[in-house]
Amino acid sequence: MRCDENSWAWNAGLKTAKSNFYHYMYAAYFSTTTMTTVGYGDIVPITVKERLAAATVAIVGLFVFNYIISQVYATLASKNATRVAFQNLLSAMSLLMEQEDMSISLQNRITEYMSLLWTKYQGEAHPRGPFIMHDLPVELQQIVLVKERGKLLSKIPYFEQAGQPFIGDLASSSVIYYFPRGEIIQYSETITRELFCIRRGTCQVLNDELSEILGLYGKGMYFGEAGFLFGKQALMTVRAKTYCEILVIDFEKVRCVLERYPGVKSQIEELQTKSEYYYSLVRTVEKMMKKTCKKLEETNVTQENKDVSFTYQGPLYSKKSKCCEYFTNVYSRH
Repeated sequence: MRCDENSWAWNAGLKTAKSNFYHYMYAAYFSTTTMTTVGYGDIVPITVKERLAAATVAIVGLFVFNYIISQVYATLASKNATRVAFQNLLSAMSLLMEQEDMSISLQNRITEYMSLLWTKYQGEAHPRGPFIMHDLPVELQQIVLVKERGKLLSKIPYFEQAGQPFIGDLASSSVIYYFPRGEIIQYSETITRELFCIRRGTCQVLNDELSEILGLYGKGMYFGEAGFLFGKQALMTVRAKTYCEILVIDFEKVRCVLERYPGVKSQIEELQTKSEYYYSLVRTVEKMMKKTCKKLEETNVTQENKDVSFTYQGPLYSKKSKCCEYFTNVYSRH
């Protein structure tokens, strides 16, 4: 096919002698510059056919190009919507903390916790909010929750023989909280009707002064039985040694679940009437504290035995020898 010798295509060198690749590259260049309405002024339609083709391509290209741009913008905007909302929340919290003149350490704790929430949920959910899959049918939600939490819940002695339906309802009423390293999960002598189950991470049991570590709790262990079952004060202070995921079971929510399972309810109520169990929990914590105190005393005694006593001699210290002690005793007699 021969082009008009007066046309832009002929003057641009689009002749039959050129390769197909050469022709395709020129066609792509023409389409791109016309659709995007940009160019370098080198595409100038000369003939009527070229002007008609250029006008048609320009109009169609305008709509196509704008549609592409709008779709890209919508995709990026929807992708960053949760991030922007979360950043706005952080900014509002930062402003509030500054207005309330909160300490820097407290601000850092709050910021670290919010960063942890973003890492886990990407702004799509939060612990006290609706389940991230709340749009699923109830039965399907329960299957997902049992898959996530059922193994941990079924290991708790109170619910070990309760059966799968009860575990499913219990999983639906439980909440997972995330604690950064060094955050206090529970203070002693506080009253809360919650049972804390460690899903991931390691926790430290501390004394009341928060100065000594009495023990460690790891994955699969739980604490808070005194408050959960008996409504008593917490027996120990627990702190997150590492990043921790804690499954929290609120007794008030469990009470509603127990109404549908009379057998499990009677077992829990029977356990609550046994004061021996509560005092066994108290004794366990006391033994832990005594054991730690004993270890500390032994460590102090060992350290004292290792220390060498010194006597002051001017600006220097010298070891007390048996000879020195002997002469000291002799001089003291005189």
